Amino acid sequence: MPGPNRLSGLSTVRTPPSPTYSLLNFSGVTLANPDPAAISSYPSSNVSHTELISPCPSKRNSPHSLRTQSGLSLAAFIKPLPDSIGWDDMCYLQQKGALALPEPSLQHALLLAYTKFVHPLLPVLELHDFFSALHLPRCGRGNMSIFLYKAVLFAASSFVDEGCFSQSGLFSREEVSRKLFHDARLLYEFGSETDTVVLIQGLLLMTLRLDPEDGPKDASHWNGIALSLIEKLLLPMGISPEHPSACCGNSPWKRLWYCCYTRDQHIAMSLHPPLRLKKRPPCMSDLSEQDFCIKPLEVPESMGPVHQDFQLFTVQAQEEMVRIFIQRTRLSHLAGQALNVRYTTQRRPSISDFDTLTSNMVFAPQDHSGSSAAQLETNLKLCELRKHWLDSKLIPSPQQDETILDISVLNLHQNYLYIFLEMTILLLYEPEALTLENYQTAEAVQVHKSCRRILQRIAYLHSRGVVNILPLEILTALQPALISYLAKKTENVASTAPVSEVHFLQCIQALDTLGHIHGGVARDAVQYIDNLYNSTSPTITDEALPDESQSFLMDLLGKHGFDF
Repeated sequence: MPGPNRLSGLSTVRTPPSPTYSLLNFSGVTLANPDPAAISSYPSSNVSHTELISPCPSKRNSPHSLRTQSGLSLAAFIKPLPDSIGWDDMCYLQQKGALALPEPSLQHALLLAYTKFVHPLLPVLELHDFFSALHLPRCGRGNMSIFLYKAVLFAASSFVDEGCFSQSGLFSREEVSRKLFHDARLLYEFGSETDTVVLIQGLLLMTLRLDPEDGPKDASHWNGIALSLIEKLLLPMGISPEHPSACCGNSPWKRLWYCCYTRDQHIAMSLHPPLRLKKRPPCMSDLSEQDFCIKPLEVPESMGPVHQDFQLFTVQAQEEMVRIFIQRTRLSHLAGQALNVRYTTQRRPSISDFDTLTSNMVFAPQDHSGSSAAQLETNLKLCELRKHWLDSKLIPSPQQDETILDISVLNLHQNYLYIFLEMTILLLYEPEALTLENYQTAEAVQVHKSCRRILQRIAYLHSRGVVNILPLEILTALQPALISYLAKKTENVASTAPVSEVHFLQCIQALDTLGHIHGGVARDAVQYIDNLYNSTSPTITDEALPDESQSFLMDLLGKHGFDF
């Protein structure tokens, strides 16, 4: 594990900072909110971003807080920080708000969002153990890692309704997510956690931040550290290609490794760093339902109104989510093959030998004059996997309603899995997908059909009102699909896979929503589509879009600050 970064040169204040309050008080398994009279109000809209989640002082002798050896106060369910963190470092963390927590109602909403939307995508935690750690033992010592807890809150922040933030005097999803991520990063760099398993879990959750502006320490960086920690711990256990049977029966480690594996493919598709895991080692057997802990989720009723929402996560729902994640690992294996077919690893040009943070290797497209045997083989496997999903009813048609869970949970993950498959096919033929030539080739027909399916699914999710809880990776599929649509309209090519104007407009609205929620890379996608629209607008304006479509698209892009 990398040593803690002490951030030399930063001055600290030696006055004891204000103590924080706790999320829950589980004495007698009864939750209680902090004393309202002892908690100051949350920051108003004119507070700087660094104070987004500021410490809320509580009574010094309140049972809801726990004083550390250095005199700082932590939430009651948080375990004390290690002795290796000095007083100055603790004061700095407290001053930056890294030790503070949002108000209980917001934390409850974030925990619910994590259970419904993050855990099925990245099951790094044993949910039952996690919620048990929220229970404060009678001895008064917490069991929850503050680093892991902040990572969980960060991962869930992209799926919580913004109304929860406004009620707390906070800001947008993007700003709350950035603040929680920086808190988790500070806690990691200062060495607030020494348990390797917890470090791996928290680092994997930090990979959900996909922002090119993060520089060298991006999602690929955190995933690489998590992978190195996993391999470092597995080697002493004898888990290696020479001992293939050693992986059997080690379900938590196998699940964590597969989480690293799936994130590696997603990150490579989104940010285009080289793959760290080019293929699955022979020692790693397939995931099965036996590798997951499936049992009723016990959530205290005293968590308030959200307690009823947790009841949706039944044993049957957990089984469905597990099956979806197992299929996601199968798809990730094919996505890795597609990446290896389309890209080669090359040295990054103009990089200094003294730059030890930036990777000196990048993905570069391979030059294929036509479809290679590897492309055809991977495409065939992807088509077979799609057929298996549809035949087995794992993925419903856009017109089919699901009754096991509401659309925002099970159906969302099913459709996201399907979109990921079509996105992999686009990746397999990426150079052909973005050119304006050879529209009648077999590869082009395959690309157009995948683009149509992606736009249909996203339009369906838009019609069900769940675009605001789509993962950010959906842009990796939506952007090329919209580009393909606009490019075909420019050339007036008769498509073998037409897309209705209604679906196109719904996808434009979905792009607008994602840009508003996530900012950063999502807004870059809006600008990219705008640039393409400017180059194709004569054809689209005259022939492709009706008047109301023209008006909507112009208003949408104008709202994002583009001039026409």
